[in-house]
Amino acid sequence: MTKEYLRSSLSNLLARIDKTNKYHNTFLDHILEAVINSVYYQVHAQNPKALGQYTKRYSIQSLSTGDAGRYTYTLTVSLVPMPDKRGGVRNIIDEEDTDIYFAPVTDQEIALMEESQATALTTSSPMVAYFAPRSTYIELMGLTVTELYHTFSFDLLVAFTSLSDSDEVPLPYGKNTEILKMALEILGVVPPKDLLDNNSDVK
Repeated sequence: MTKEYLRSSLSNLLARIDKTNKYHNTFLDHILEAVINSVYYQVHAQNPKALGQYTKRYSIQSLSTGDAGRYTYTLTVSLVPMPDKRGGVRNIIDEEDTDIYFAPVTDQEIALMEESQATALTTSSPMVAYFAPRSTYIELMGLTVTELYHTFSFDLLVAFTSLSDSDEVPLPYGKNTEILKMALEILGVVPPKDLLDNNSDVK
């Protein structure tokens, strides 16, 4: 299901309830984003690793240089904020050295590693690099200068409002109707009869 189709489905349901057509597409997109994010949170609560199947992959051929020992990838999309250290960055792959494992870290952990010089003492195999999701970029640490110019793939959980209209919206199977119903509830309107659970009154 594309972003445009999902929005149109919601808009068509609203047209049957509100003849004035007062809801702008941008407004509907933000409502749908809030609902879809809540669905992702449910998935995360059950199994954080399962979020990987709802990501989009972005590849770059080099990283930008930041502070000493730190490199950055500037985000071109907004990410879904998740409650764990990975945030909306569910996986990172060095396409030229797949033995590198990217571990998420917090600011406190970064400070502790820098003070203890942990990265300089690490000789583990496979090699461990670190990343920290930010609001507009991803910060990476523990890479060599040579690795800086490798091709990296980022599996990102992209916010609904950052998708183009033709993009597929990755949703858990069978959640389409539930998402539309939740969006109608947020808008404060009564779902049409064909979206109501008529079995709920059956004794």
